[in-house]
Parts: sequence; C-alpha cells; structure tokens
Amino acid sequence: MVLLLFGAMLTSGQWLSLNPMTTIPIIVVTMISMVGISFMIAGLAIIVKQIQAFLQIFQFVLMGLVFVPLTVAPLLAFAPFVKGVNMVRTVMIEDLTLTQLPLSDYGVLLLNSLIYLILGLTVFHACEKIAMKKGLLGQY
Repeated sequence: MVLLLFGAMLTSGQWLSLNPMTTIPIIVVTMISMVGISFMIAGLAIIVKQIQAFLQIFQFVLMGLVFVPLTVAPLLAFAPFVKGVNMVRTVMIEDLTLTQLPLSDYGVLLLNSLIYLILGLTVFHACEKIAMKKGLLGQY
C-alpha cells in the first residue's frame, strides 16, 4: 500500500504529509466504528447465512461514503467512519498536527465511533438471540 501511495504521489505530482504520529491515532479511533459495523454484519450473517451478495453491494456503498468530502455533504459526519477518513484526508493534505484540529472534530469522531460500536454490539446480541430461538446456531 505504501508503494502504491508513493507511486500515486509521484505520478500525480501531489505530495501528501505522511505523519504517522498524527494519522494513526485518528485511524485507531475510526476503526472502532468499523468494528461496530462488523458486528452488525456478523449478526446478520448468523441469521441469513447467504450474505455474500449483500457484502458486495455494501462495499460499494462504503466506498461512496468515503470518497465524498464532508464539505459537500456535512450530514455524512454521522455515518460510520466518514468523519475519521475526512480528518485523515485534511491532515495529510494540509500538513496538520493533532493539536491543529478542532476539539469538536475529535468529539464528533469519538462519539460516532462509540455509538456505532454500541449499536453494533446491540444488533449482534439481538441477532444472536433470534438465531438461538430459530435453532440456527447448532452447527457452531
């Protein structure tokens, strides 16, 4: 991935700031919401079983969410991990540090991640109960 990134920067002439001390903490907090989404999908998978087609469509939806900047659609800040991706994009393009980002951005990112994690765990638990009632977990 790093080689592809440097290749893209070389061919485009646009150089990004790759400060791991700034980007990694934002990415780690963003990953919390991704774990929540993963629990939701896992819950759905134990009930439905054949979920491959849904995952392929969902992958394109997620790519669309990631590519739209929040300046174009500010309400996407409430979607999972869009705020974190936007913060990383801003940090890399504008060569910012963690202290140069507004505290409100961190608050929205942390709240978003925690909400999606709690929602994911709740959905998974509910799906697990449904699967147990229907006897779908016998093979596990």
